[in-house]
Amino acid sequence: MNQPLLPQAQLLFKPEEAAKVLAVGRTQVYALIASGQLESVQIGRLRRIPIAACERYVSNLQQARQATTDNADGNGVCVADRLHSKTAP
Repeated sequence: MNQPLLPQAQLLFKPEEAAKVLAVGRTQVYALIASGQLESVQIGRLRRIPIAACERYVSNLQQARQATTDNADGNGVCVADRLHSKTAP
């Protein structure tokens, strides 16, 4: 029988667990933390990522993707990028 990846009551992930949940590598998790894209907390010397931070990160990715799609012309090019491009057709 398949067991859940993590217990339902778990509120904080280790970076390795967050990487598994987000389907990225551990190094990418640390890069996201360093860039401020993924919130983390420190407990003593331990670094933990709140489950809500993972959810916010994914939500932000979805919103950015939607904004790009909404701003794209029929060729899949962002209209704002085309307006600011020096070589606009």
